[in-house]
Amino acid sequence: MKGHPWNHKRAYRIHCALQLNLRIKPRNRLKRDKPDVLAVPGPPNITWSMDFMANRLAGIAMHLGC
Repeated sequence: MKGHPWNHKRAYRIHCALQLNLRIKPRNRLKRDKPDVLAVPGPPNITWSMDFMANRLAGIAMHLGC
C-alpha cells in the first residue's frame, strides 16, 4: 500500500465490499539468539557528563531533541 493516499484499513474495506480475495501476509518476527544482558545503572550523575565530554572531544555533535 506504499505510495497510495489511502491506508490498509480503507483498502481492506473496499476489498470486502467488492468481495475480492485479499491475502493478508503475517509479519515475520525477528528472533534473537540470546537476549542482551541488562545494564546495571551506577550512581547518579557520574558517567553522563563524561559521555558528553568524550563525544565533544571526539568531534561528534550531540543534539538532544528536547
